[in-house]
Amino acid sequence: MLVVSGENIADILPDGRPVPGGAALNVARALGRLGAETAYLTPVSGDENGQLLRRALQADGVRILPEKPSPKPCSLARVSVDENGQPAYSFSRDGTADADFQFSDIPPLPESAAVLHLVGALALDSAAGDAFENIVRAAAARNIPVCADPNIRPSLINDEKALRGRLDRVFGMADIVKLSDEDAEFLFPETPESAFAALLAAGAGMVVMTRGAEGAEARTARVSATVSARKIHAADTEGAGDCFAAALLFFLHRNGILGRCARGEGEHDSLRAALNFAAAAAAVNCGRPGCDPPALAEIPVLPDC
Repeated sequence: MLVVSGENIADILPDGRPVPGGAALNVARALGRLGAETAYLTPVSGDENGQLLRRALQADGVRILPEKPSPKPCSLARVSVDENGQPAYSFSRDGTADADFQFSDIPPLPESAAVLHLVGALALDSAAGDAFENIVRAAAARNIPVCADPNIRPSLINDEKALRGRLDRVFGMADIVKLSDEDAEFLFPETPESAFAALLAAGAGMVVMTRGAEGAEARTARVSATVSARKIHAADTEGAGDCFAAALLFFLHRNGILGRCARGEGEHDSLRAALNFAAAAAAVNCGRPGCDPPALAEIPVLPDC
């Protein structure tokens, strides 16, 4: 079972219509659509918006843990569009189900957990930051591989010093780190390229960096692999990184190499094949509006996948 933890948010569109959102929720849904046995380990509200999120997760075959809905309200992100057509977001996350809970409020990681994927800054920079950090610590204590995605949103950070401290501790327990080039620029502003060396030195077996239109790269202490981005007519890029992360973990798990990559033992050809598959999945998502992850049958079969 692939376990995902992190924020779940109802995005309120300019017309007032709510749609499921939040990077961690996107990753869990993307894994479910690919056919992976998936659990989402973070409280989800029982209010009207929370029920929308719960139905979306369940429709994609994702097990929600805890099963009982939270009595706290759902986190909201109100979406507006400026005069240039660019979206802007106003968040309401104080006292909400996914951002204000204790570690004792959630069940243990499932016995069948093959990986824990934590996303990322919104989770750690919240009242539930201790709980999310303890989820990672519990996985590490059981030798369950941890994949961490910082998913930095600089404009939404409440306490940068505390967030950096939490990220440092999470990276110290992570076996795989997936980050964007924008994350690297925030975390290592003087030399973003040093993110690879720093995160590998912190203990990660593999570090994967996405670079938008420039493709993606994976490195271990021994090998590296790169792929180009897929050439597509993009409807938008919402959720592309989340689909990439889900497809990467799915590929590694399905091909029995997740543990090897987590230990830094992945080979060049397998890393490149995983990146190719993840890039192809992200490209399908970008070809349609909003975050709409592909099913496995929708991902083009590539020669080296």
